[in-house]
Amino acid sequence: MNIKKYRQLGLDYNLPVFLGIDDEGNEHFADLVDLKHILMAGSTGSGKSIFGHTLIASLLSLVNPNKLKLLLVDMKCVEFTRVYNNLPCLLTKTLTDPDKVFIQLDLLVNEKNIRLKKILRSKVDNFEEYCQQHPKENTPYIIVIIDSFSDIIIFDSLRFQKLMSQLTDNSAKTGIHLVIYDSRTGPDVFTSIIRDSFPTKICFDVCEATYSKLIINTSGGEKLLGKGDMLLLKEGRQSPIHLQAPFISEKEIKDIVDRSKSLKKNDSIMTCYAFIIHFFFKKYMFHIWTRPYRTMDWHKSSDGRKGRLFWVERYK
Repeated sequence: MNIKKYRQLGLDYNLPVFLGIDDEGNEHFADLVDLKHILMAGSTGSGKSIFGHTLIASLLSLVNPNKLKLLLVDMKCVEFTRVYNNLPCLLTKTLTDPDKVFIQLDLLVNEKNIRLKKILRSKVDNFEEYCQQHPKENTPYIIVIIDSFSDIIIFDSLRFQKLMSQLTDNSAKTGIHLVIYDSRTGPDVFTSIIRDSFPTKICFDVCEATYSKLIINTSGGEKLLGKGDMLLLKEGRQSPIHLQAPFISEKEIKDIVDRSKSLKKNDSIMTCYAFIIHFFFKKYMFHIWTRPYRTMDWHKSSDGRKGRLFWVERYK
């Protein structure tokens, strides 16, 4: 992942993602806010999961940890559970049970509706403008990444499709983004409802041209070489872009996760120090700076006339 290149280019994306390198050697970055939601397909070993890891690594490296929450689903218990479970920005531990996945997705639909109402009341167009208008709320982006979603479809296809349709409808406007992918590329998994719900589509190496047409509306996916070779179809484009997706090693993933954990730990320590200082100031410094002193004052009667003198305590 070329994070240095991103910083050299002076890009300022809210949710930066390194997509890969094109045939001319140009590096492509994108904002997940613009991509909205991503649907990926490809056979085993084609590079889908590595791309998922690079996407997470991009977000962890370049996004303020206080502005990011991740919901990870790993139905095969292979990709996410062993790496990200103790990550501070997780909404919950990596999900592997379909029942728990549905519960979390239902909660996200409610969260989307709440955010949408707030945005409409604030009379702004999108989540970014709402955050600028209400900085004290510190509302985070929520990124949902689902690996092997076909296992959820087998469990309850209609419910999952309905939730995907609900979540992708206006959710990008509320700071909620979905990335889902699977190695089973048949029409029973990549249904018309799911395909229509995701504006950005990526096809890795597939075994037949039929599957390529199913995902990106054109052949070509069957000719890809695997190992990150991909075709990217953005919303509004007629033809896909050919890219070589980035590679990230397990050591790089571990280093980025450890760094994210240490940043959160340091932030928690500083918050604790700030609380202690605030408590000390409130409890002790107030009395030091506002020492009482004795003086004479007139006691006023009920009719407002001065009465006898008496001692009173005042504060500086």
